[in-house]
Amino acid sequence: MGLLMNTEEALLFIEKLLAQQGYRLNDLERAIFRGAWQGKSYKEIHRNYNLQVSLDHAMRNVGPKLWKLLRKALDEPIRMKDLQGPILRAYAALAASPAVAAEIPPEVSPTMPDSLTSAPIVSWEMTPDVGIFCGRNPDLADLREHIDVGGRLIVILGMAGVGKTTLAIRLAQQVQDQFEVVIWRSLSVNRYESLAALTQDLLRVFGQLPDEPPMSSNYITNLWHYLSRYRCLIVLDGLEAVLQTSSDTGSFQKGCEPYGELFHRIGDTYHRSCLILTSRERPQELANMGRGEHAPVYIHPLDGLGEQAAREMLLSKYDLEGSEQAWSLFVRLYAGNPFALNIAASKIHDLYEGDIAQFLEVHAQETAIFGEIRSQLSQQFTRLSPKENVILTYLVKAGEPVRRNQILHNIAPRVSNEDLDQSLQSLMGRSLIQRNNGHYSLESFILEYAQELTNNQ
Repeated sequence: MGLLMNTEEALLFIEKLLAQQGYRLNDLERAIFRGAWQGKSYKEIHRNYNLQVSLDHAMRNVGPKLWKLLRKALDEPIRMKDLQGPILRAYAALAASPAVAAEIPPEVSPTMPDSLTSAPIVSWEMTPDVGIFCGRNPDLADLREHIDVGGRLIVILGMAGVGKTTLAIRLAQQVQDQFEVVIWRSLSVNRYESLAALTQDLLRVFGQLPDEPPMSSNYITNLWHYLSRYRCLIVLDGLEAVLQTSSDTGSFQKGCEPYGELFHRIGDTYHRSCLILTSRERPQELANMGRGEHAPVYIHPLDGLGEQAAREMLLSKYDLEGSEQAWSLFVRLYAGNPFALNIAASKIHDLYEGDIAQFLEVHAQETAIFGEIRSQLSQQFTRLSPKENVILTYLVKAGEPVRRNQILHNIAPRVSNEDLDQSLQSLMGRSLIQRNNGHYSLESFILEYAQELTNNQ
């Protein structure tokens, strides 16, 4: 039986070789290599990998430069249509040398058929429709880069309605061809009572692989068998569903503590799989992980949309009109939050004949927090600890950005100096407060909702 390498194994192997010559592939070169290894033409690669350059540039410049680099690294002629032979021969030659074989990473295991990479096993359960995708290309590019450089645990962090799920879906769609198994699960929808229940579900998907199932009584060990052997992408949406309420952010619910053990193993141990999490809150387990530009653990804070992107999104659904000033005020009123903007835009379309200025005039006297916007914020605020509530109440009364010492002076002794730092960090981890130039404040629509709560107490 001949030597076999799948796409990611071959890519990892040649990246190791090129790194020895001081060269690092970029995302474009990786995409072209992956496509060529799978026997695709430039046209197919351009279409399937959504290259951000013209087809002509890829054919005339990027590809030829890549093949020239490989010729130099392998000391053998390289052609796009005959890529596998020279690389397999180079690997076999290195593996045959005892002095060199020890340096070949164990993750390059030339025994797995490449067909799994070209046709991944995909399980997208309860995945919502993405719909219009606006203004998130920089976020998408940043996240894809971290996957391309070996990111193992990626967290998309942001408040309710900001678009974490939409971004995670689009990201998974764009990178799924790089993986052999792709799984999407929503923790908030499925309500897995424990990691054991989730793992049992995931193992049913992995059971489709041509491999003997693991026999360990430890479910994390069983899951790790597949994550370390195959290149897998797992997306867990809504991590806050397994975190505690009424406490500072990040503590797991009773019975869900093993999630933390899994995250540490995924982040701290070398493998080629990737776990993507979306969460309204930052898990404490990740507090000391993910440092550095290309760290294997990466936390990506997601803010609201900019004015232009929000406008493009809303006009694709609703017939709205307004001056530049009206649009700017409207988007800033909801801090660019796509969910809140959509709810408000629907109301403007149905009740105000699409006139944004009329809506703003009415809601200058009345609350701009209504319907599902209030419901979303209520869910997030009910998760706050008593100390966090004390801090938010003070920020509401202050009505302007304040420094840390001002906060401490006004809420002591209810919140100690030490607890203040933890609670401020927790509130920022929930995306409920922001810090600019040493001052803490709330976004306008969060401030308005918090004022309602304070007035009703």
